[in-house]
Amino acid sequence: MYLSISLLPILLLLVNTVAAATETTCNGYDELCNRRYSNITYVGAHDSPFIGSARNSSMTNQDWAVAEQLDHGARMLQGQIHAQTDSSLHLCHTNCFLHDGGALLAYLDSVKRWLDEHPRQVVTLLFTNSDGVDVERVAEPFRQSGLLDMAYVPSDSNRNSWPTLSTLIENNTRVVIFMDYHANTSKVPAILDEFDYIWEDAFNAVDASWPCQVDRGDGEKGMYLHNHYLDKQKSLLGTQYFTPDIDQLPTTNAATGEGSLGDGIQGCTAKHGHPPTFVLVDYESHGNGSVYHAAAVANGLNYHNPGTIHPPKAANEETNSSSSTSTISISTAGSLIGLLVVLIITI
Repeated sequence: MYLSISLLPILLLLVNTVAAATETTCNGYDELCNRRYSNITYVGAHDSPFIGSARNSSMTNQDWAVAEQLDHGARMLQGQIHAQTDSSLHLCHTNCFLHDGGALLAYLDSVKRWLDEHPRQVVTLLFTNSDGVDVERVAEPFRQSGLLDMAYVPSDSNRNSWPTLSTLIENNTRVVIFMDYHANTSKVPAILDEFDYIWEDAFNAVDASWPCQVDRGDGEKGMYLHNHYLDKQKSLLGTQYFTPDIDQLPTTNAATGEGSLGDGIQGCTAKHGHPPTFVLVDYESHGNGSVYHAAAVANGLNYHNPGTIHPPKAANEETNSSSSTSTISISTAGSLIGLLVVLIITI
């Protein structure tokens, strides 16, 4: 009996290893394996590193840590890179005085661990670089985490030149990295200039009309990103800023209905002839998987609802927010104080 109990963890590991080796799905669906990377709609977690209760902060955009976002089905992770005075790179919301989401390397390490545990998954990373950090400096934490070695480097920007998901998986090039500004593929081929491949519609929307018109990038590019998160515009000392409109989340993140993600995708598809490749959302778990349902419909799939996606309850929000080593929780009051400090420094 003692021997059988002691062998149980080993047997479970063997079972999990065999199961992973024999799995045939790609990003959770058999039907996606032979489809080009560029011909799939992926749910993206907008400002993925900024974790906290939707009710208590104006500087957070998600309520689960990155591994849970990936568990739920997010396949694009978006964040903001900022340089610290000690030369390290952090993920900060607008400014590190306002909300420091932790070191970029720690965040990338979490993504790498998740990918190692899920060998049939392909993930896209999109980072803004408003500080103009040199791409070689940006590349270092990607290299240290091991993600740079897994990154796919396309041969050209043609939408039809991308490989299938199964090809990316078989070659273990299961990460695609985009940066909005200051990418330089002659220095770092694996960090792609976002707007060489993708155009975006407007962000910081304050109404739910979702016109899906070109805002940044070249509208002739085949892949495009639909920013589907609703904000409220606020003011502090005459400075305008945006904060997630959490009251509208049940509508914004819904799979159907006016103003919903499903409605937004349909409008984009009608206007551009095919669905968006990426849809960015706030608080991806609000709607109990509805954003993933909307993406499945866009992909012509029957949604596999795991039944485990839900927003944190009040009792476990604090525990969940602090569970990520790359996240610092911050309250609304703290956010506003930070904004005030930034304004004073700027003045």
